[in-house]
This record gives sequence, structure tokens and C-alpha cells, in this order.
Amino acid sequence: MGCWESISMDFVFGLPKDCDGNTGTVVFFDRLSKMTHLAAVPDSIDGKAPRTPTFHSRYHYVVLGLVGKILLTRLLKSSLPRCRNKRNCVHASLGRLRS
Repeated sequence: MGCWESISMDFVFGLPKDCDGNTGTVVFFDRLSKMTHLAAVPDSIDGKAPRTPTFHSRYHYVVLGLVGKILLTRLLKSSLPRCRNKRNCVHASLGRLRS
């Protein structure tokens, strides 16, 4: 099993407000590499929140944004020794995604 194949996701609420008014954190944890990614979230999640379009929009933005960062980081790291600069790494990674 490789990195980011077995992950856990947790929410932490009740934290002091940051400058954007966020009081929670979503935590993605890779069990193999022990690597984590954190993102601030605005409020606690109640039973009604998943039914609203606003919740879905924010949730998918945070989750898919983090997953995209994780995948891009993973792709760039896997192709890094063969690349001379970041631009070539991105093109090489995108080429592999297309095929």
C-alpha cells in the first residue's frame, strides 16, 4: 500500500476564531507516511448542514482542493528527479495523467 491510499479524515471544532472567523479544522491523515494536511473550516457541522447547497459547496471546495493539492504534490515528487524545473515537472505529470 502506498502513500495517500489509506487515509482518515477528522473534524476539530471549538477552537478560537482566526482572522477569517473559522473555528474548526478538517484534518487529513495518511496512515502510512504519517503526513497530515489541515484546513480551516467555518463552523460546526450539524444534521441540517449537509442538505444545504452552501455546505456542499464549501465542503467540496475544501475537500477537493486538498485532494488536488495532495495528488499534485505526489505527482510532482514522483517526477522530480527527471525534471529540470517546475514547469517541466507539471507538463510531465499532466502528460502522465492524460495517458
